[in-house]
Amino acid sequence: MDSRQWRLAVDMIRSAVTTRCEPTSFAYSYAIKKCAKAERWWRGALRLLLMAIPGGVPGGGGTDVSTFTAIHNVAINACGKCVQWRHAYALLGSLLCHRVSADAVSFGFGATISACGNCAQWLVAISMLGVAGDCMNTSATTVAYNAAISACAKGSQWSFAICLLESLDHVVLTGDSITYNAAMSACERSSEWLHALQLLSAMKPTRIALDIISYSTAISACAKGGQWLLALQLLADVQSPDDGGRLQPNAVTFGAAINACAEGAQWQPALQLLLLDMAKAKVGTCAASFGGAIDACAGAGEWRWALQLLVEMGDVTIATTTVTCNAAVNALAKSAEWSRALQLVDAIRRGTDSGRSATAATVNTVMYNTAVSACGNAAQWEWALHTFWSVNDAEVAADTITYNAAISACEKAALWETALHLLEIIGLALLDASIVSYNAAISACEKSGQWRRALHLLSAMSSASVTAGTVAHSAVISACAKVARWPLAMELLENMNETRVSANTVTYTAAINACENGDEWQRAMNVLAAMGGAKVDANTVTYVAAIRACAPGAQWQLALQLLGTMYSAHALPDIAAYNAAICACERANQWLCALHLLSHDMAGSRVFPDALTFSTAMIACEYGNPWPWTLQLLNDMSQAGVETSLEVYSIAMMACERGRQGMGAIHFAQALAARALQESRPAPGNFIATVLPLVTAESEARRELEAPEQEDAASDSHSGVGNDEQSRRRRRRFLLLPLLLLPLLLTLLLRQQ
Repeated sequence: MDSRQWRLAVDMIRSAVTTRCEPTSFAYSYAIKKCAKAERWWRGALRLLLMAIPGGVPGGGGTDVSTFTAIHNVAINACGKCVQWRHAYALLGSLLCHRVSADAVSFGFGATISACGNCAQWLVAISMLGVAGDCMNTSATTVAYNAAISACAKGSQWSFAICLLESLDHVVLTGDSITYNAAMSACERSSEWLHALQLLSAMKPTRIALDIISYSTAISACAKGGQWLLALQLLADVQSPDDGGRLQPNAVTFGAAINACAEGAQWQPALQLLLLDMAKAKVGTCAASFGGAIDACAGAGEWRWALQLLVEMGDVTIATTTVTCNAAVNALAKSAEWSRALQLVDAIRRGTDSGRSATAATVNTVMYNTAVSACGNAAQWEWALHTFWSVNDAEVAADTITYNAAISACEKAALWETALHLLEIIGLALLDASIVSYNAAISACEKSGQWRRALHLLSAMSSASVTAGTVAHSAVISACAKVARWPLAMELLENMNETRVSANTVTYTAAINACENGDEWQRAMNVLAAMGGAKVDANTVTYVAAIRACAPGAQWQLALQLLGTMYSAHALPDIAAYNAAICACERANQWLCALHLLSHDMAGSRVFPDALTFSTAMIACEYGNPWPWTLQLLNDMSQAGVETSLEVYSIAMMACERGRQGMGAIHFAQALAARALQESRPAPGNFIATVLPLVTAESEARRELEAPEQEDAASDSHSGVGNDEQSRRRRRRFLLLPLLLLPLLLTLLLRQQ
């Protein structure tokens, strides 16, 4: 009789009672079992129980104690399968009230404990073991312990499961393979792979036979613990001749090993297990094993193999499922193949997974969530929003994760208005915005400089019953830092301490940036000191922000001290840290110190300078003897392979002008103008103001150099030799200088207009 024919069984019992043909206890038990198989129809089982035992007591309706007990046990088992542990508990109580023998009621205890396990009532299941001992004047049976350990396994209570297993010796009971397998299952669900392997090893010295379930459970535990090598070793142990060929791995065993390879992104062993080892062991592949192999390819970025496996499924006449297609879309998303991910989703929606094989898969919410996230991570916000709005066209219900993916795409593109709009319409879709939704929207406002709106969203989280965490506060503080709202940033940091929201490295770094932009170097140092008090480690970015904060206050000694502290804090200085320290020295007119950092410290730390490093050092040299050091730094830039920028040419030109090196200034002015024309960029704003005095400077320099010649010419004039010719040469020399710069000045003036 099929489980769907439970109504027929009940009707036959009723007909027999109506015609005064009393059904046997076997008939009642059979009908109750069919009600149990119908899952939701546990009430029918209880009605049959009342029909079989009028009054609910032994002897009612002619029923004896054995029939009374048997029918109750069947009804308890039916309630357990239908997840009705309270009714099973009540029926067990009915048995105990009528002092049924211990042997008869032992099955009822096991079935009731199993019912508690099916309903995640593991604590009630454990307590019933003690009740069994009190009621039966003896310890509970192994079956009852097995049911209690299974209840702990379903509740992921691995420690209690192991304690129950160890307590068997105290109650003089011997565990069997079911007992150990249930305990290993508890460890497997909690990713306690080491304890699962210990239980597997404990079974070998005993007379308990290891079965394939034991190995499959241990392999699955290793998979969840990321121990793919151990999982493959266990699979090899199953197939080794030492076991005498007693165990044959099945699809579950191979599937667990493939999943272990997927957790470790080991796509090659996963493919070998799927395409070679399973065929060699004559174990048929299934959609689950293909899904695990596709996940392994996804973790390793082998999206081509992931798509090939979809084709292989069609070749072996295995219809692709929604799970395998989700894994393939995820493989494309992890490999930044967003366009192919969209094509695959569209192909699945149209009915073919790869254009070759038929598919039983349908698009679902998870698939669209992955596609939207793939577009967002690839900075393709237009396609992310297009895919998001096409969810309704595919008759797929968008969930909060879908909205979060779209808001995150807007956040990466700094589209704060669209992000806020999506956050508002979440409520219209009868969905609740999560903390991820608010975090992404706040981050979008932060990147767009909308600090007021970011602050408003932070306050709106409490009214929406969403607890603002570290990420939200850090984003708002960073938004305040960008507009130099350091008092507000410090207030938010203090509120985090009052509301017991933990601040991390990003939070403190954002607060230091706020103080830096507000020229509050002392407060920046206080925040850095508070990090140590809160036992939050400062990283390189934190120290760079603190060193930059020292620059406006000309605190060059403090900047150098922080630079030296980075090594003891295990935060290696990078180019940004040295640039910030050189800038602090430049602000304090410590040009020798800036040059020492550039030429000595950076070389010792194997940090290579960039254009900003050289330009900052050149500016620092203005306070000393600028033009010789400027020429030396330009030579060092060329040797280091650093490209000379417009700013560097401008700094060199001004250094030569201050050093009255007119020809050098003219040379750099010509180079600056040529680079500006080449890059189609306007020359610096001070270019014209700097170049115009160059003619006068060069003329004065030449006049000083030619003063002795003029004296000689004056002495020669008395003799009347070449007086007119020498005067004409001097006039031509002074007139040629403005003519050299005139085309350059006219070109740059036209470009700037």
